[in-house]
Amino acid sequence: MRPRIVAVLVVALSVWVGWGVFLYRPAPNALPACAPNGGLSCSTVDGFPLGTLVQDCGAQPDACGENATLALNGLPFWESLHPAVVHGAEYALDLSRFCGPVVCSIGGYSIFVFDFADGSRHAIGVDCAGVSPTCSVVQTYMSGPAG
Repeated sequence: MRPRIVAVLVVALSVWVGWGVFLYRPAPNALPACAPNGGLSCSTVDGFPLGTLVQDCGAQPDACGENATLALNGLPFWESLHPAVVHGAEYALDLSRFCGPVVCSIGGYSIFVFDFADGSRHAIGVDCAGVSPTCSVVQTYMSGPAG
């Protein structure tokens, strides 16, 4: 009798697993696509996937606060001699492109885009992680779960 019960359980388990595989559908992108709201929102600069425009800093990008100043101070280490900054803007990270179909979140991350007098443009990230955040400059974009 026991071999028959084991056989029934094996068949039942096989059917259950088979239906589970058959019914599995990959999750759609968990986050909505970026909705452009001005500037370079929802585009890519230096590999950084820009989300929505947080604030337009104008011709005085350091007037946008401490993180903008930190990003500006990070530029000389990234590019030894850069022309004068003529415009700056802060963007959120586009989580729909960063996360892809994986549910994820990231907090305290901003991307600053600076336009220079020679017409060039560069993006630099500022990551403020932790309960009592310590901010650091992210000079090169590191991809998220979506790649």
